[in-house]
Amino acid sequence: MSWEQAVRGHTAWTVHGSALAQADADGWPDDENTRDAVDRMRWVLRDAWARFEGMDARQVMTSTLDALQSQFTQATDSLVNLRSNPAYAASVYAACDAILSTVASWPRPPASAEVQVVHKTAEAFKVGMEKALTGFEDTIAEAAAETDKTKAEFAASTAALTTTLTTLSARIEGQTTRLDVALNTAATRYEEAENARSATFEDAAALRGKAFDDERDRVATLTSEHLSRLEAMLGEARNTLQAIGVTTTASHYGSYAKRQSRAGLAWALGAVLLGVGGALGALWALHSVASGDQSWQLISLKSLASTIVLAVAGYAAAQASGHRHEERRARRMELGLAALDPFLANVDGEDVKTLRLALGAELFAAPAKEQERGLSPLASLQQALTQKSLAGRIDVSAGVKEANQG
Repeated sequence: MSWEQAVRGHTAWTVHGSALAQADADGWPDDENTRDAVDRMRWVLRDAWARFEGMDARQVMTSTLDALQSQFTQATDSLVNLRSNPAYAASVYAACDAILSTVASWPRPPASAEVQVVHKTAEAFKVGMEKALTGFEDTIAEAAAETDKTKAEFAASTAALTTTLTTLSARIEGQTTRLDVALNTAATRYEEAENARSATFEDAAALRGKAFDDERDRVATLTSEHLSRLEAMLGEARNTLQAIGVTTTASHYGSYAKRQSRAGLAWALGAVLLGVGGALGALWALHSVASGDQSWQLISLKSLASTIVLAVAGYAAAQASGHRHEERRARRMELGLAALDPFLANVDGEDVKTLRLALGAELFAAPAKEQERGLSPLASLQQALTQKSLAGRIDVSAGVKEANQG
């Protein structure tokens, strides 16, 4: 292979053709900067080919062609990116500058040479078009033959289908006639059976309607009686639960009073023992002072010990008093709750609710003035209820007022 063949067949010109085809393609964005970049790339690529065509192949170095191949590849990539993003116009300009710097040493061909290049290009295009047209004509002839063949096959199939359709139409028409007769017969029979069923159903419905009305009245009567019994049972259950609740609460107060009694007794016993011990210690210290045979430090120690014991005895006595107070309060609550139902036995329903609210307020939120005078709120309320019960009529509002006023 000669040097000219090697230079002209270099892969750089294959890449050059791809870049030029990409630049000449349609569908570029309607942007002034993009159009300018694509137009410049077209001119640079054609200029590089024109310079190469006007030179003697022996003047071209393979290193220059290798550099041009890399630059043509960069130009192709920049054009592909520019088609989707106008921001790549700068990359296209840079590729143009690189190509121009590489071919700047190649002389530009004269005008006649450029025209000759154009003629060569047009001649090559003409030859290619003639070859393509010849192949296209052969393809058209083959397609026409295939179309005629398909058309004949379609005509044969159509004739067979027409015969089949005619036969099927005759069969369908006969089946339709027989089906119409069968449907008319079935409709007549259905109508007769439906009339008979309607008459039977109306008679049965009338009988069932009367039986349903009788059963409904009976069930309504039984339901009313059952509801009355349930309401009575519900009232008894409420009274039972109320009595159980009051009794349980009273028993809890009783248990609490017993625990407080035991604790008060233990604290009282401790207070007595400690008081006796403290008194003996004090007598011992006084005896030591009277005898005068001990140092004042020892006497002071004995006095301090007896004082501490007496102080602890006082604390124990205060605790015993507190527990006894809690015991008495719990006993009063137990007795009051136990006596609640007898007091409310002759009171009406609405008055019972009012009285129970007043009793709760008196039991669990006692006024300070009753605590100061030593009269428990439960005793005050019981006193008011007892006076009204003896009078034979309970005035709830007056009882609550007297209980609150004390």
